[in-house]
Amino acid sequence: MQRVLINILFGILIICFTYNDGCMGDYLLPPQSVAESKVEIEDSVAATKKPDENMWESGKSGKRKYNQNLQMSQTKDALRQKLRDQNLTNFLDSMLVGYDQRIRPNNNGPPVLTTFQIYVNQFYGLHQENMDYKINIFLRLRWNDPRLAHNFTEKEILLDPSILGEIWKPDVYFSNEKRANFHVITTDNKLVRLFRNGDIYSGIRLTLTLSCNMHLRHFPMDVQICSIKMESFGYDMTSLIFDWNADNAVKLPETLQLPQFLIRGYRVEKCTKKYDTGSFTCLVAHFILERQMGYYFIQMYAPSVLIVILSWVAFWINMDAAPARTALGITTVLTMTTESSGARASLPKVSYVKAIDVWYAVCLLFVFAALLEFALVNFLSRKAGSFCRPIERCFHRIEEPTPDVAPELTPKEKDRAINRKRAKQIDNIARFLFPISFIIFNSFYWVVYQVARDDLATAMKNATLYFH
Repeated sequence: MQRVLINILFGILIICFTYNDGCMGDYLLPPQSVAESKVEIEDSVAATKKPDENMWESGKSGKRKYNQNLQMSQTKDALRQKLRDQNLTNFLDSMLVGYDQRIRPNNNGPPVLTTFQIYVNQFYGLHQENMDYKINIFLRLRWNDPRLAHNFTEKEILLDPSILGEIWKPDVYFSNEKRANFHVITTDNKLVRLFRNGDIYSGIRLTLTLSCNMHLRHFPMDVQICSIKMESFGYDMTSLIFDWNADNAVKLPETLQLPQFLIRGYRVEKCTKKYDTGSFTCLVAHFILERQMGYYFIQMYAPSVLIVILSWVAFWINMDAAPARTALGITTVLTMTTESSGARASLPKVSYVKAIDVWYAVCLLFVFAALLEFALVNFLSRKAGSFCRPIERCFHRIEEPTPDVAPELTPKEKDRAINRKRAKQIDNIARFLFPISFIIFNSFYWVVYQVARDDLATAMKNATLYFH
């Protein structure tokens, strides 16, 4: 009986520990400790079973907080920008109150200093027949007007170009201008910036057709200097002074090219123009341009050389073929005359002799001399046969005497034979004399106009080289 009771108690203990996770412990611990232990166990189990859910909840909370902070920052920036814009609007509204654009800055004081900068946007080419050239530039000016000084934190304020019509500005004009265009597509190509100390920076895009006094003595191997001349129209030097920007007076892009010219460099100068109304400030920018020979060599020099060489073919044609040699000589003379007239058609009518005039004159002289050479040869050959009929029999008697009977030549026949021989000798001499003379002329011509010239070196004195 006692053994049975022990077995029953032992079974109850096993069941209790198996299904209640140690139920006897609940009665051994205080109720509060038991409850806390269960909560900790449940939390640890939950953390073990669902880690992704806890991380997701934490990420959502952080993202929500980040969005809130970002929204608050954007709101502060918007309010700050609105306040800044409002202050700028109030300044612009009050800036021109009491401002008189008819009065220059520093009235009755020192002259206004205006600095210039030119950015060459495009060269459209030179026209020697009109003595002008076309250019597209950005003209940038900077001057100081103390009445427009401000205390904003911004170093510079970008203003609408319309304000240029309400403030004082220098009265600049181009003294060598023929035509000029503003650009308004898609809006006025102007800009205005206002600095804290009252400096005003203005830029405008212009297309100008300017006169250029060209010297064509070495055309088409010439070097031209074309200028932009800027002056003050109404303010003399006691009120306004122009000066170049110290850093970059003239800027040229690296891709700038012209069809017939190569830009070698530029040079800037300050000057003073004196008129009856006073002395006025002025600035000049010189562009040094060297003409390229490619077009003229293909269109002028090469064809003229071929025509001269063609005139020499007559020296190898029989002197008795008068129609062929006459037609060839006259054709070359007329062709050379037409070539020289076409070359001069695109040039201005100047009184001095140009390099291209020397070339065409000598080429025309060579082809005309070839025609005169045939006239001389033809005269001698005809004189030789004018007293003998038929000519073939006369020549046969002169050149091919029979070995059996030696012909007796009269004095006239001897003269005719001598003249005929002289005519042939003239043709033989001309075959070598004309080419050698033309080669000698070419040597002197190209040395004088290409090698020995110093116009480029003279033009480049004190100039800034242009690298492209």
